[in-house]
Amino acid sequence: MDFKNVEYVKNYDGDTITVNIQNVHPILGCNIPVRIRGIDTEEIKTHSKKSKDAKLFVEKILKNAKSIDLIDVERGKYFRIVADVYVDGVQLGDALVNRGLAIRKNYK
Repeated sequence: MDFKNVEYVKNYDGDTITVNIQNVHPILGCNIPVRIRGIDTEEIKTHSKKSKDAKLFVEKILKNAKSIDLIDVERGKYFRIVADVYVDGVQLGDALVNRGLAIRKNYK
């Protein structure tokens, strides 16, 4: 399942964002946490420069995005949503890895 043009709310860290999904009942589509598939960033609670940089990078990109799409949405571990996140046609996970702010990790 895919959701196009979701609304950015916030991001907890570099690999977990919160969105509103348009045209979905608020119980299921409002303030929904989404884990970006295939990557891992340092936990924000470590207070490392890299974790802060990842969080700020994602925040800046998503705040300025014209479109945010969730592709291949599924439920993962802990019943959370896992998806490929595309921002203006660019995969956010790839952008984080290319900047050295995330590593590839295949888990849900």
